[in-house]
Amino acid sequence: MKLHGHTSVLIGSAIAIGVLSPSSLTGQVDSRAAELAAARGGSPGRVIVMCLRTALTLPSCQLAALDSAVFLASNSVSAYFNENSYGRVTLTGDVAGPFTISLGEQCDRVGWADAADAVATAAGLDVAAYTYRVYIEPPETAILCVNEGSSQRALGSPRRSSWVRGDHWDSRLVIAHELGHNVFGSPHASSPTAVYGDGSTVMGLAPVLNPLIPGNWQDTPHFNAPEKIQMGWVPRANVESVTEDGNYRVALLEAGSTEIQVLRIQGSGMGYFFSYRRPVGFDASLLSWYANRTSIHLWNLEDEPYLLATIGDGQSFTDASGLSVTQTRHDATYAYLMISFSAAMPTAPSR
Repeated sequence: MKLHGHTSVLIGSAIAIGVLSPSSLTGQVDSRAAELAAARGGSPGRVIVMCLRTALTLPSCQLAALDSAVFLASNSVSAYFNENSYGRVTLTGDVAGPFTISLGEQCDRVGWADAADAVATAAGLDVAAYTYRVYIEPPETAILCVNEGSSQRALGSPRRSSWVRGDHWDSRLVIAHELGHNVFGSPHASSPTAVYGDGSTVMGLAPVLNPLIPGNWQDTPHFNAPEKIQMGWVPRANVESVTEDGNYRVALLEAGSTEIQVLRIQGSGMGYFFSYRRPVGFDASLLSWYANRTSIHLWNLEDEPYLLATIGDGQSFTDASGLSVTQTRHDATYAYLMISFSAAMPTAPSR
């Protein structure tokens, strides 16, 4: 919302964006967001979470605790997606197991899933009745597999599967991250220098993968602004295209709103997206360099967005063209931004 009347925190390292030329919207956001939201399961099917074990060890997971973490508790993964989508999405499903499988000597998640499906089916579980499958692996997989989890999703494929390594069986962050891939098809949230570099969302894992950052495997911060636009959770009416200098106001991203939640400066292909994050609800765990600050993402409406920087009161984001965006102040509901720019166009960062 336009109102009438210098340093930034860079994520990764400073980059030159190139020449930025603001342009009016041509319907690209509307059509692309609608396409992605439809393709990525705006009304998700049921989820089955299967606990696995081997004949040699006890299972990693406890079914009651797992059911609570994914579906039942007030801070469950299901509650997270419900708040994250402003009430548009509720995950439903069941937990089952433990089912005994053999692992072999290497990380073979597809093979383990096939074996688990066969054992579960023989035990009377109608696996095919669930659109999405989450496999909580046996404890030995902490040695066999490097990644804490992974997902396999192809549109039109009968299998939309996620795997969670045994030592992270109750991690709401890992489960939400993998379901973000599996149910919604969301890519990783990156910075220019790191694939998981945007720690303001579950789709980036910077706070837990970087030993210098005080992260927690149970923290589940909201999707970032480009991700919410992709999902259709932030509607087009809440995205304002900025084409002239001025003072603007942007509402917090954590709550559903009929006000402007994202400011956009669009060039040819790439665009800057500005949003305001507050430590409320599931975002109560936001680290200090995201909370009460404006996030600046670079995004082409299709691929993974890049978090370039965050700015607090009195701080500015600038690029090589002379574009300057300053957060002048904030309150519990809004960040107030002063924007001035000359001809420049965002380009994709290299890494």
